[in-house]
Order: sequence, then structure tokens, then C-alpha cells
Amino acid sequence: MFGRVLELDPISSRGETLLQIVERNILHRHTIAMIGRSGAGKTATVVDLAKKHFVLYVVCSTSDPNFKNMIDEIDMDSPRQVEHRIELEFTARRIFLLLLFNMDPHITPEQYFYEQMNGGIETIARLVRMLRQYNPALVYDVSHDVETQLIKHLGTHALVIALDDAPVVINHISRKFFTLLCSLVSRMQATLVILGTSLSLMDEDHARVSVAGQSDRVNILNFPFCAVDGVEKMLNNTIDLSGCIITQPNLLTGRLGFSANVINFINDADHTIAKQAVLNRAVDLAINHAKSFLMSKVESLLDNYKACEVLCRMILAYKYENCNTAFEYPTEIDFTDKALCSVKGEAGDYSWTMDEPCVVDVVQQILYRHPEYAGMIVDIMSLMNG
Repeated sequence: MFGRVLELDPISSRGETLLQIVERNILHRHTIAMIGRSGAGKTATVVDLAKKHFVLYVVCSTSDPNFKNMIDEIDMDSPRQVEHRIELEFTARRIFLLLLFNMDPHITPEQYFYEQMNGGIETIARLVRMLRQYNPALVYDVSHDVETQLIKHLGTHALVIALDDAPVVINHISRKFFTLLCSLVSRMQATLVILGTSLSLMDEDHARVSVAGQSDRVNILNFPFCAVDGVEKMLNNTIDLSGCIITQPNLLTGRLGFSANVINFINDADHTIAKQAVLNRAVDLAINHAKSFLMSKVESLLDNYKACEVLCRMILAYKYENCNTAFEYPTEIDFTDKALCSVKGEAGDYSWTMDEPCVVDVVQQILYRHPEYAGMIVDIMSLMNG
């Protein structure tokens, strides 16, 4: 969404945006993994897509009541039961769309997207309870019939199934569940979009296997980087900042989420005070919010000597090599999932770059508190200086 202000979109290694991949052939079963650090713009990109195509949106979290109910009811020791429960869930979600089409044949993709967030939650739950009364074979037949009818209504629109926060399923529920979930969704006449921060979404043992029936799998790893002029453009195009000066814009550069938080804090501010004061406070709050979040991520790595050694090298690469050094992907730690680095690469050849001033400040501050890591930075600097 904010990327559209800058006329920038996340792209695949082929240079295609999410919209372009979906529209390449709306009847084709694409599988797209969007993987980037927190705040990169993954969800916003899907919301933007939902203005043009029908997006069945699922948050893989207990914050989504229907997803929570599904998780609470399944027995991971019974794959057949898990698969049937997933079938119930996604049949119900598609029936909900079909009901909306029957009520209003001209419903727009954007209207459908927001209906899911409002009354749709309870309606879908009721549909699941209704379908539960029938045996699996009949539910399968209903699912197939719904699929046939939806294709008639969709016309030139694609059906996209977006699974947000997908790593939650792998890390806290079960890889087996994620495999069954993706396998089932991949059999539908729809594009499957998996959103997350973890490269584990691309592990061979579940992500690729689960979508083996797909003829086109695409990874989107390249997300917009917002430079200082981009920060200024995004803020000025979104809110009225005429006559104001943006303080510390450099610490807002990088992921779009940094600048988006400034806008959120301005919207919540007391607008009876001077506009510049509102902006200054919003910038300070956004930076402090980002740093607090990042500090917790860095502190979680302090017991991992190898990870901290790589972080020390990243700091120096940022300071002395203008962020042009990429670091290979060690399997024991994921710096993208930790929200510290951007990731580049394809087909298992991934690398990280720490390219945001705010992140560098936080990492350096935390590491300098610990003598062994502070000494490591000094030693590496000595080697670099000959």
C-alpha cells in the first residue's frame, strides 16, 4: 500500500510483482512464497492485491477465531482427520464467498476482503459446524461443486488464498499440519500465497513437497527499500506536513513499516498542539518502537556466539563497505526471521544484508554492552585496517 506511494513493489527474481504473477494466467495454479523481515510490506501487498482479485485471507494465528478453532479441534496423530478438518475450513470459507455472490453478483474483491474481517468470521464458523454433520466423502463433493460454481462467478478475477504468519504453523503447531494445509489448498483452482518472515517456509521437506502438484512456484524476497527521499515522499503524500521538517529521517530508512508507524502515531496524536511538535513526537515514538522490537530480537541471539560474530561483521560491512557485503545463510539462525536483515537469493543460495541504520544502531548498542563481542568488533576492525 505505502509501496504504491513510492511506485515500488516487492518482486521475484524474475522481476515480477505479486499482481503480475497472479495475472499471468488467472486459471493457473501458482504457489508464491513472500518472505521478508517484519514490516517489509508483505501483508500490505496482499491487501493491495485484494482490490483487484478475490483474496481468501487466513491469519495463521489464534487471533483468527476460525483458525484457532481448527487448531484446537485437530489431532496431529491422525493425518486423515487433520486433512478433513482443513477441508471443512476451506470449503466453508469458499461457500461464504459463494453466498456473497448470490446476494450481490457484482460484489467487488475489496468488499469481499473486508467482509471476511467483519461478520464473515461468525458466518464461516457456522458453516463449518453445518458441514461437520456430513461424512468426508460428501464434504469433498460439496467442495468440488462450490469450486465449479465459483469459477463461473469469478470471471476475469483470480481466487487467491493467502496464508499470513505461516511460520507460526511450522514453529508452534506442526510441519505436518502445514504440509497438509498447503497440499489441500494447492488442489484448488487458486493461487496460493504464503507470507512469513522465516526461510523455513522454503525448506525442501515441507514447503516444496506440499505443493508438488503446482506447476509454478515463485519466491518473492526482494522488498522495497525506502531511502531518505522515499521517507519524505511517503509521509508527505499520506498526511499534510506542509511547513514541517522530518527529524532523523535516516533512522526511518529501510523497510516501509518504519515510516508507516510514524503515520500511525500521528493519527493517534493530540492535534491541538503544533503540527511540527506532533511530527517530532511521532518520529521519536516510531523510532523507539522499532528499536525496542529490534532489541528483543538481538538479545535473543546473545548466547549464540556464531550468530553474534556474524552480526559484528555485518556492522563493520555496513560502516566500511557501504552495505555491499552479503553474508551466507547458516542453517542454525535466520536473520530475516529475527527482523535484522534483508535476504536475497534463489534455489537454496541465500544471503543476508544488514542495510538499515536503525538496525545497525541497535545491534551495535547491544553488542557493545558485552565485552567479548565489543572486543570482537575491535579485533575485526584491526584486521580490516591492516
